[in-house]
Amino acid sequence: MSAKTLTAEQQKHLDNLVKRCMVFTDYNGKVLWKSSSPFHSSLRMKYSCQGLTIDFEAGMGQGFWVKVKQQRKIVLSASGKLMSDFYDITASTYVHGKWEKKIPPLPQKK
Repeated sequence: MSAKTLTAEQQKHLDNLVKRCMVFTDYNGKVLWKSSSPFHSSLRMKYSCQGLTIDFEAGMGQGFWVKVKQQRKIVLSASGKLMSDFYDITASTYVHGKWEKKIPPLPQKK
C-alpha cells in the first residue's frame, strides 16, 4: 500500500489505526528511551504481548515511525509528522487482519 493509491476512506482508516497503535503503546508499553532539551524532545516505546509487538519513535515537531509485528511478521510500518497531532501518515507496509482488533479504539475526548 502506498499513499498514492489510497482513497480518502483508506487514508482515514490508516490514520486512525496508526493513532490507535501509538496511544495504546503509550498507555501500555515500556519506555525504551527518552530525551529532551529546550529545542527537541523524543521518545521510543515498545509494547509486546501474545505475539503482537508495537514499536514506535516520535519527536515533537519532527517525524515519527511505528512498526507492528504479529508473530514476528511486519503487518504495519508507517511514518508521518507530529505536532499537536499526527499528520502526513504514509505506510510502506500494511496487512489488514485480526491483529487490528487487539488495538482498542481511541479514548473519547471530553
